[in-house]
Amino acid sequence: MSLTPRQWKLYELLKENTHRWITQLEIQQTMRSEYPDYDGQKNFHDCNARYDISEDIRKINQSDVIQKIVLSSS
Repeated sequence: MSLTPRQWKLYELLKENTHRWITQLEIQQTMRSEYPDYDGQKNFHDCNARYDISEDIRKINQSDVIQKIVLSSS
């Protein structure tokens, strides 16, 4: 399974931040053009951007293209 351009960008962001914990909200704020559906007015957990980030992380983890370790607390 190949990754989408957005998933590759997310992978690069995660790879660049291996020295620290990065939250999904930080991912959304850093990649706002890729995950625009959050205006700060509603619960981040319920927005489409959070769902898309979770799905993209899942696809990265399932990918045979790259070797990786992605840690999550949820």
